Amino acid sequence: MRFPLLLLLVLMMPPAGAAGPTPEEAREWLEGWLSRPHAPPSISVAIAEGDEVVLAEAVGLADIEGGVAATPATTYRTYSISKGITAVGVMQLIEHGSVSLENELHRLVPRYPKKRWPIRVEHLLAHTSGIRHYKKNAGEISSTVEYPSLTDSLAVFKDDPLLFEPGTSKQYSTFGFNLLTGVIEQASGRSYGDYLATRVFEPAGMESSNLAIAGEEEASAQAYWRPRKPRGKSKRIKKLPNVSGRYGASGIVSTPTDLVRLFIALRGGKLMRPETFERMLSVPYPEADPDQAYGWNLDRQEGRFAVYRSGAGTGFTGALVHYPERNITIALLVNQNQYKERWELLDALAGRYLGSDGER
Repeated sequence: MRFPLLLLLVLMMPPAGAAGPTPEEAREWLEGWLSRPHAPPSISVAIAEGDEVVLAEAVGLADIEGGVAATPATTYRTYSISKGITAVGVMQLIEHGSVSLENELHRLVPRYPKKRWPIRVEHLLAHTSGIRHYKKNAGEISSTVEYPSLTDSLAVFKDDPLLFEPGTSKQYSTFGFNLLTGVIEQASGRSYGDYLATRVFEPAGMESSNLAIAGEEEASAQAYWRPRKPRGKSKRIKKLPNVSGRYGASGIVSTPTDLVRLFIALRGGKLMRPETFERMLSVPYPEADPDQAYGWNLDRQEGRFAVYRSGAGTGFTGALVHYPERNITIALLVNQNQYKERWELLDALAGRYLGSDGER
């Protein structure tokens, strides 16, 4: 992730000692982003400072055809932000002794065959397992196949050889996090969805979060394609990918408010002990990637240290950023694919709350 320091950030910066924007100011500012080229139908953001959600605003339309306005309660697919939430679940089980970072995968998910080298839980969390990502032009990322079980979903990639010896390099892998779904289920004795509901969502107060179950729990925002022309119209997507085979990697539906509540709960000790939280944000394989923690990415720029996860896929884009030193969290979700301007927008919000030198 790169947070460009642009003129907009400077314009959003408050005088020394000033508070963050009022809801009215934030709403007016966000509406300005909707007038930009390639703007999504709606933008929803939330900011938490300490243990309080200080801003939750949404602008635009959750459903263009129906004329339904987006609100802070509108839900969106989070796609790969789900990976960070899965990492929270795995680290909880590690804290309770049900799983170890050193556990070998085939002992926890026996349906996944043994490979040339052993794969450990820590390899999956750090994207150093050697398991491949989506094949290009194979339709895997947009697949609408319904998988009744994790075992069924493994057929897509389980027989492929590893790309390298685990722990020696990095390859971002959605399929690796798919396997962590199985780790959670095996270690907890619960389905992935039930585990998250009772051990993560409920204690964190994430009341609107669930799985993107086809025909049941789906996002309330409709999905749209990015317009080709700068001022073109967004095209509605009628058929979304089926994520039944990759819930732990890209299958969670949520709101920005719920996403910032995740970090309120983590920092408040409601989901894990402080030492477990610190361990989750440590870098296990700095030679492979010095900014890859367990399920989360790290960013150090302009004097700021940030923890983040982004998500982008068919019809939706999002990002979740936490600044540990100031205990401020910012989340953004939109109902359009390829919203490349999300980092620019988030950086401007960060500037409003942190200032360019990290001081509010």
